[in-house]
Amino acid sequence: VSVVAVSLKKKELGAKGWDLRVLAPLLADGRLAVFGDAARYVTAGRQRLSSVVEVDGAVRVRVAGADETVTLVGWADARGIVAVERRGGAAAAPVEHRVPVGEGGRWELTVELAAEPGWSTIDLRIDPT
Repeated sequence: VSVVAVSLKKKELGAKGWDLRVLAPLLADGRLAVFGDAARYVTAGRQRLSSVVEVDGAVRVRVAGADETVTLVGWADARGIVAVERRGGAAAAPVEHRVPVGEGGRWELTVELAAEPGWSTIDLRIDPT
């Protein structure tokens, strides 16, 4: 099992302080991780991310929700990733997003989920450029 620490900074907690950590598998040959929807306590719960699988060198994420904006966050060992979004599945017209990777490997992708069908499929790949 490989582990990536996005932040290695020491965090001081008060007497009743707490800290929340999110663990995610390294996919795409250990170069990409999907943490999920940062606005949710359970960032990668099945009601938001109904699946996260590797398909043909990409990480395919199915994001569930209706009439809302969702910001996915993750980590990548790259300068950028390419995200191809399909609202409603393979027959839908693809929309390509170029996603920059920031300090510490953190990336964010914001998607708009329509009321119908209530989900989008997103293929994430390391940007070769």
